[in-house]
Amino acid sequence: LPFNDCEQDCLGDWGGNGYPEALLILEDAHVVPGDTLVVPLYLTSNESVGGVQFTIATDMPGVLVPVGIESMDPCFSANYNVIDEGQLLGIIFSFEGCVYPPEEMLEIAHLIFNVSDDAPLGNYVEMFFNDTIVSDSIGNEIPSYGNGSFITIGTQGDINADGDLNVL
Repeated sequence: LPFNDCEQDCLGDWGGNGYPEALLILEDAHVVPGDTLVVPLYLTSNESVGGVQFTIATDMPGVLVPVGIESMDPCFSANYNVIDEGQLLGIIFSFEGCVYPPEEMLEIAHLIFNVSDDAPLGNYVEMFFNDTIVSDSIGNEIPSYGNGSFITIGTQGDINADGDLNVL
């Protein structure tokens, strides 16, 4: 589901079953070839979260190249690696023992990608989670899953790939 739909439909009645749960969400975006893409990463959970680890892949390897991750909270560190076929392996944790509070939609990080100069205009690139691991403040795993996103490359009819539909 796109971010806005998921915000209303995926969260549902958190904690209704009494079990801890967490959801990682990527936001949809529009980019042009050769651009830098910043994708917000959101977290919601019915438990306090001390750290997250995830693997993100795309359905078009080589179009989006991972180049960074930035934590939105100075109490948390973020790092990444690029693994098999350009997948992003990310980890966000706190050396100081900080936690993300439960029951809130929090923007926890920005994932940064370079968009290939050869990215096909008018196409969608699906970003999806292959793995998610979310833990509480003492390292116990919280059952989790991820909701990916769709990245639009250019716009149909945007001949000069500047992201605008105009006479240029």
